[in-house]
Amino acid sequence: MNAKYLSTIFCRNPYVCLECGYHGCITLPRVISINRHDHRVSRSYHLGHGDWECGVCREKMHWPFGGFSCKRCPNYAVHSKCATRDDVWDGEELEDEPEEEEEEAPYKEVNENEIIHFSHEEHNLRLGDDNVIDCEKMRCDACILPINSDIFFKCVQCNFFLHKVCASLPRKKRNILHNHKVDLRVRDKPGKYFECIYCLQFFDGFRYTCKNSLKSFTRCSFKIDVRCGSISEPFNHELHPHPLYRTSRETKTCGACGQESDYVLSCTSCKFALGMECATLPRTVKHRCDDHVLSLHFGDGNSKSTQLWCDICEGKTDPRVWFYGCDSCGTTLHIKCVLGDMYYFKPGNKYLGAELVSNDGMTRPFCIVCKNRCMFPSYLKAVVDDSTVEYGCSMGCCTQDTSKGQDELLYTI
Repeated sequence: MNAKYLSTIFCRNPYVCLECGYHGCITLPRVISINRHDHRVSRSYHLGHGDWECGVCREKMHWPFGGFSCKRCPNYAVHSKCATRDDVWDGEELEDEPEEEEEEAPYKEVNENEIIHFSHEEHNLRLGDDNVIDCEKMRCDACILPINSDIFFKCVQCNFFLHKVCASLPRKKRNILHNHKVDLRVRDKPGKYFECIYCLQFFDGFRYTCKNSLKSFTRCSFKIDVRCGSISEPFNHELHPHPLYRTSRETKTCGACGQESDYVLSCTSCKFALGMECATLPRTVKHRCDDHVLSLHFGDGNSKSTQLWCDICEGKTDPRVWFYGCDSCGTTLHIKCVLGDMYYFKPGNKYLGAELVSNDGMTRPFCIVCKNRCMFPSYLKAVVDDSTVEYGCSMGCCTQDTSKGQDELLYTI
């Protein structure tokens, strides 16, 4: 950075500091925690020679201007303006504050094959048997996804399962979507579900919530499932060749579904953006319509020669958006048709006063609300007072009457 360049900036705006290039740097904090990095970062007036990249916006940093840097990670730095954004920094000055104590581990080892997890302390969890053939029906109690071929722990006395990855989820962590530290919470009571504020999916299982409201006496509604809570930077998705980052708060069009999204991960190499709902989609799933494992595919938006059809609803598929498909059979399926809106609920539990049942029978029941056959992987089954059995195909149908609470099905009143 030469003197001519600095003088040009100064002439354009005399209120820009020549030391850091930031407006009002005299008011900047000295030591802070940001949600993009595990360690504290400190104000640095000169970063030193090198090719610096901001850890938030991912743009080039001019070393004479300084910024915030990490004393533990010599190559990590952030623009002063980016580090003090209200969606990145919690607003607390930590210059004279002691370092936080090491977080408590989520489980204790009993031996090389058994643990005691904080979410299930009454029983030991044992590494699952590799020969178990019913893994597709077994669901992890944390993420509610099928166990499949992943390494998992199983309770020695009850039907409680955890992927090994989920068992290792930190009890407290920083998340790129929130400026406060968040806490891992487990189920409050059977049948209580939540809606993730970022991917907008209904879910059961573990979640990350913010306890900042206990300190500031202001309500913080931050509540996300562990799928969104586990996303970190850089985020690599097998359907995009470049790493993705949470660089800004701009609303962008998701390159996977074509919908506008307020919470996206962006590519710094091209214009691609990925909404949180699509970023957390299962990469592979099983469905009764095909004997093979289905995987996520991206369509060819420029191809108009071949029209694809969904084998579940028999409707057209949009070649510009992602879909599930089978490479062996050529099957193409809408993502919504494959997953529905209760995919992150656990079959056998009760929701809205009805039991969630896997839709794997010989026939599919009719939904009492939309009058169509239930086509999603699961449906809700309720028995009314006169012993009549009624079915709901989705949360969309069962919660149309918003005056009803979570303890009642729309059609059981």
